[in-house]
Amino acid sequence: MIELLDFDRFQFNLKKKNGLLDKEGMLFIRKLEESLSIDLFKWTPLAETKWYRARKLKDRLSPFSSFEMEPPPPWFTQPSRIKSPCWFLANKIENAILESKPEERERVQVAEVTVASSINIIDLAGSSTLDLKRSKKRYGEIGEYHYMIVKEVQDLFCKGIDKPLDYAPTQAIGQYLKDKGYDGIRYISSQFRGRNKSPMNLALFHLKHAKVENPNICINNFSQHNKSYDAYVMTKNLNE
Repeated sequence: MIELLDFDRFQFNLKKKNGLLDKEGMLFIRKLEESLSIDLFKWTPLAETKWYRARKLKDRLSPFSSFEMEPPPPWFTQPSRIKSPCWFLANKIENAILESKPEERERVQVAEVTVASSINIIDLAGSSTLDLKRSKKRYGEIGEYHYMIVKEVQDLFCKGIDKPLDYAPTQAIGQYLKDKGYDGIRYISSQFRGRNKSPMNLALFHLKHAKVENPNICINNFSQHNKSYDAYVMTKNLNE
């Protein structure tokens, strides 16, 4: 069984070895995958098919094309929670905007992205919203244990990042799950908390499982304070 201290040791060793996964780290991830894929928190077909992706427009006079709204090749990307190429999507427009890290009132372009409904994912978001007391009452000690495991992994994916090496734990976990045949990971976003249900992010390992459907949503006057904004459909020239 995995203990809480194992998470700390796993992260410490990865950073100490500049992100290189050793035998101990691989054994930890194997145990972790066993915990995440049991019946209580089993990987499930993705229910939501409409997601969003955003890019800052900066000084552009014309909008990004559908191709440009797709994930860039690895040599153009910054360090991220999952090694590129990978779709990073949000299930709410506001969350997609915040994930692009815009300045106050900066213009942002948002694309609607359709995700294949037949894929299978590790659903950290659904598991993390379970109530611990109800989980323990229904499943006993195993419910409490696996709730703890999922919560620790969820925290890895949504915590803030200070330097690129901080991505090493989620990159290692993501690569292992991809190699095992999973299609992605859904997790609760740390960028924005709604009044009802927390917005979610989807890290999708395979580019073929998603497609940009509508890339022409322009966001003006986005407010970091109250998450308000003006939205309109863009033309070929943003000055029109």
